[in-house]
Amino acid sequence: MRGFGLQRQRPVADQLRIAAVLLRKIGRWMPQYALGEDGIRIPDFTIDDAESGICFYWEHCGMLGDAGYNKHWKQKKEVYAKHGIVEGDNLIVSEDSLSGGIDSAAIKALIDKYLS
Repeated sequence: MRGFGLQRQRPVADQLRIAAVLLRKIGRWMPQYALGEDGIRIPDFTIDDAESGICFYWEHCGMLGDAGYNKHWKQKKEVYAKHGIVEGDNLIVSEDSLSGGIDSAAIKALIDKYLS
């Protein structure tokens, strides 16, 4: 059985869109994971894929046009990598366009690529 958790710490309009697509595609909610020694890092979503045995971490980057956001994202990716969470492997990354829009087709393509 597959499941996922949703972060609730920042505005979630785009995250809710992703959650809706994930729910239709793969199922139920599950608790989020927190990383320890480097401080707590909670991904936007965690997806436990029982079929593959992989726990995927999903980050949706919604403000890449903001320098502070980009700096924080770079630091977060470095912490993830230190813990074996790597983009293209078990870290799924989606982005808003610089104008702030979310591409539903791109979200579905990521789900198909990693979770089908």
